Amino acid sequence: MQRSSNGFTLIELMVVIVLLGLVAGIAIPSFNDLIQSNRQTALTNSMVGLLSFARSEAIRRGESVTVTASGNAFQAQLGDGTVIRQLEDAEPGQISQVTGGSNTVFRATGLITAATNVNFTICAKSGSQPNLINVNRGGQVTQLTSVGSCP
Repeated sequence: MQRSSNGFTLIELMVVIVLLGLVAGIAIPSFNDLIQSNRQTALTNSMVGLLSFARSEAIRRGESVTVTASGNAFQAQLGDGTVIRQLEDAEPGQISQVTGGSNTVFRATGLITAATNVNFTICAKSGSQPNLINVNRGGQVTQLTSVGSCP
C-alpha cells in the first residue's frame, strides 16, 4: 500500500522562511530610501507651491508678500505680518538642510526685491541628491536639476 503525501515538509518550510527573510533584508533599506526621497520631493513641491502662491497673491492684492523660511518651517505673510499660508514643518530629522532665501519678498508686480536670483536647496540626508528651487528676479519659480550630493 502506497501512501501519498500532501503538503510541505519541515525542511521545505524552513528554506522558504529563510529566503523570505533574505528578500526582506534587501528590500527594507531600499524602501526606507524611497520614503525619504518621497518626503524630500513632497517638501520641494510644497515649497514651489508656496512661492508661486506668494507671487500670485502679491500681484492679486497689489502689495508685497514675504516668504519666510526658518529651519523647516515656511510661511507667506503680508507686509503687516498677516500669515496667508503656512507649510507644515517637516518631521524632525527628516530634512537635514534647507538653504537660501530666508526672506524672499515678492513685490506687487510679481518681481522679487533681491538683487540676484534666490535659490533653495533641500536635502533629505547626507549623500543624497539635493532638490533645487530657483526664484529669478522676475519672480518665476522653477525646480532645477541638481548636481552633486548633499553635505
